[in-house]
Amino acid sequence: MNLHGFDVRPDKHTDTLRILLVNHRPAIDAVTGKLLDGTKAGANSTIEQFQTKVGSSTMRHVRTYAHEIIQTPNRVAWVNDHAFLFTNDHSGKVGIVRTPPCGQFFS
Repeated sequence: MNLHGFDVRPDKHTDTLRILLVNHRPAIDAVTGKLLDGTKAGANSTIEQFQTKVGSSTMRHVRTYAHEIIQTPNRVAWVNDHAFLFTNDHSGKVGIVRTPPCGQFFS
């Protein structure tokens, strides 16, 4: 995991913590499994959801969010128990000139 940003949402009624992590995975060829040139392919970024309990030293992976709008995620924040916001810090994965950041809502 190549972590960049995160948010934690405590459950109001239990000691459960829901965690979102921005993961900038290296780009990998889907057929061969070989690493791709990151300067050409960009990162294979995802948002990972985990769950843990207060005081625990472990957490459980719940879900990986991978979508074409998750290009260059920078910050992530819970909106409620089932939805979050994130920002892309650039409009594309590669290139010298990039347009300003844009926010996205994911549910």
